[in-house]
Amino acid sequence: MFEKSLTIAYSEQNQETALQVAGHLQAAGLDFNLLVSHQDTPEPSLSERLSRVDGNIILLISESFLKSTNCLFSLLPFYNAHASRIFSIIIPEQGIDPETGEPTTILVKFERVADILKHISYWQNKHIDFRKQVRLMNNPDDEALNDRLRMIREVSSDIGELLRTIKSNACMVWDSLISEQYGSLFQFLDVQPTAGFTVTPLVAEEPIPTANTALNDLLSEIGGVQIPIDVESPAGEASPFPERGTAETPPIPDVDYPVEIPEYQTIENESDTTITPLPGAAWGEPDEPTPLPDAEPMEIADEPVHPWIDDDDEPAESGEALPQADEEHGVESIIASAAMLAAQGSREEALTKLNNALQEYPDSEALRFHYALTLIQQYDDYAEAANQLNLLLQQHPQHPQALFLMGEICEINNDLIRAEHFFQTFTQVSPDYAEGWFRLGMVLLKISPDNTARAKECFTNTLQHFPTHGEAYYQLALLLQGEGQTEEAAQLFHKTLNLLPDHPFAWYDLALLYHRREDAEQAYHAYQRATINNPELKTPQNDMAFEYHRAARSARATEIFEKEQTALAELRENINRLEALLKEREEEIEQLMGDKVRPELTVLITGATSGIGKATAMLLAEHGYRLILTGRRAERLQELKTALETNFQAEILTLQLDVRDASAVAQAINNLPETWKVIDVLVNNAGKAKGLSAIHEGSLHHWDEMIDTNIKGLLYMTRAVSPQMVARRRGHIINVGSTAGKETYLNGNVYAATKFAVEALTKSMRIDLHTHNIRVSQVSPGHVEETEFALVRFDGDENRARIYDDFQPLRSSDVAETILFMINRPAHVNIQDILLMGTQQASSLYIDRSGRHG
Repeated sequence: MFEKSLTIAYSEQNQETALQVAGHLQAAGLDFNLLVSHQDTPEPSLSERLSRVDGNIILLISESFLKSTNCLFSLLPFYNAHASRIFSIIIPEQGIDPETGEPTTILVKFERVADILKHISYWQNKHIDFRKQVRLMNNPDDEALNDRLRMIREVSSDIGELLRTIKSNACMVWDSLISEQYGSLFQFLDVQPTAGFTVTPLVAEEPIPTANTALNDLLSEIGGVQIPIDVESPAGEASPFPERGTAETPPIPDVDYPVEIPEYQTIENESDTTITPLPGAAWGEPDEPTPLPDAEPMEIADEPVHPWIDDDDEPAESGEALPQADEEHGVESIIASAAMLAAQGSREEALTKLNNALQEYPDSEALRFHYALTLIQQYDDYAEAANQLNLLLQQHPQHPQALFLMGEICEINNDLIRAEHFFQTFTQVSPDYAEGWFRLGMVLLKISPDNTARAKECFTNTLQHFPTHGEAYYQLALLLQGEGQTEEAAQLFHKTLNLLPDHPFAWYDLALLYHRREDAEQAYHAYQRATINNPELKTPQNDMAFEYHRAARSARATEIFEKEQTALAELRENINRLEALLKEREEEIEQLMGDKVRPELTVLITGATSGIGKATAMLLAEHGYRLILTGRRAERLQELKTALETNFQAEILTLQLDVRDASAVAQAINNLPETWKVIDVLVNNAGKAKGLSAIHEGSLHHWDEMIDTNIKGLLYMTRAVSPQMVARRRGHIINVGSTAGKETYLNGNVYAATKFAVEALTKSMRIDLHTHNIRVSQVSPGHVEETEFALVRFDGDENRARIYDDFQPLRSSDVAETILFMINRPAHVNIQDILLMGTQQASSLYIDRSGRHG
């Protein structure tokens, strides 16, 4: 515990202001502690550290504070529990004016709904971006990454309510507090300052000079030399090191979302740029193209965050004015309310709210944009979002947020020509927004290496408007290195590492650069630092190459290198020989098995996000099947899809739907992409048990849920899929039943009835479909762990759900292997039913509960 009764808590960026506040309070005769929170480090969160503090707390709230995960994580519940002893001061800090690019003083605001919405949007986007980074790292079990993602998700949910809580409790703006000589704070602390106490306003720090527009000036700014920008690069010598993108040093992968964007064509001339839909595209038949008019630069933050929030109260000039309404019922309030709902997990309600508002205000730019943004953030529905943005851009072709988001969608979809067009147009409309220039530069490099001159201009413009954009320095360094300008590239790599000390590749690029300059010691040092930031770079080839050149003056260096190279060559030859033998063996096994393995089949699995459905999906993906996976939880579906594609290179299509909704099932099956319309195997797995009550005490809601899922859901999906099987005279339907469909047990009444129905339906379907050459099977497992069965039955009560502690049941993978066995039988074999239980279970009533065996 701290001994003193007052603590000043703040973000590390506000050290100077915190010291000035401390000086004032010391002059007033107060004792206190200073508690600094560092930005995004592994240290405990600010709220956790404050929980160990006695007495009153002063929070210094700034823009940096509200963008720090460590400052905000769990701060809302702490604030609610200790509001009576917290006094907040809204303090200014230095930043860059988005319009002039000059240093300015930034004072965070959250008085209006639009102010709060801006912070909500920032954290929602940060959550989405970090979630994508976690997936790209392809390490789903990394505890540190998952903890960080959980923290960011919690902050994104709490930020709106936190700002309202701060505003409604003891809170003062810095200038007002100074003008009243800390009177409100002393009253809150119930203390009297030392006689004669006075304070003067905070003196702003000396502003940081902004970067110049030219790259030469930029290099001079960081200590470089004058260089020609467009000189022809000399031919360099071949390097013994693998470049990024080879097997030894894999690149950071791109995410590829299979979305379709309405077609359009780009028309460019010297004076204007126009987006014109092609005839028959989603925008409809166009009128004559309209050149983009001159636009006021969009207001941006002093960090490169998405420009989703317009700070104006008035509608954009390019659209009609919205009907005037008070703040509570106006468009701004609707958007804020929907954002709150989405942050709290009520995404369907949020989307419905925005959709209904669009019916009332169809010409509202803000509503349509936020509707599109919500489709992406909450549903990953890029196709419909693109349609909404197309409608918006048809009426308002210079809408900056819509242009930027369309550029992102096209870039994600690898439609680089369109992405270039949208980002190029965005930079014309909002030339002061740094991230627009950066994204344009990256797209240009992806399109063609011949675009280096334009890309350099884009990255230089990025740094003009955002001088601490570390990745822009890195991209410039790569371009200069490619042109042979190693001295200037080295300076920019070092600048990158000053701003981004954990950059995964900058040290490695420096190592290669120093090697080409025959600076072996520097190269080896840089390589060692690179392997700390990115362990994947530490390979035997790299170790040998850098160590060899470091010891190049040794008399035996060449001999050692040649021996190691020979050893590596022999090892590669042995590996190739082994791979060839394995391939021959696999071909022999495949010929022997004949019809037993048919990885060309497409299998649809319902309820694939957990339990037996998930285990079956993983096993079939490993064996090469194409999978259509359905489930109600979109995020789980996407995570499973990513894992199967990454681990097994499987072809996966996901359908977010509830099998209880007949129209949703029919629409999903009828609208399958052309390459997915042929379904060879249907696994009706979705099902659940709810409650364990006697018939006279059962819940009607539980009964409806089980009947609708276990019986109707199976029927709806079978009705949608089986006609195309009959038409092709080929197919296989596998129903997941239960031992409860063969014998009843105490309080299992309605659940057993639904599973008896599944058995009856399986037998009836077999009779109806056998003349059409359709196979129909059932697997009937007893108790199965590694599922959510018990947890769902007892409505999330984990204690009641612990029904497997005293015996070993089946595992979900056991049932999955049984399903694979059914699928792999020759075409003339139909397995009617497989009843399986764990060794310790003899029936629904007889279970050896003497402990887990086997």
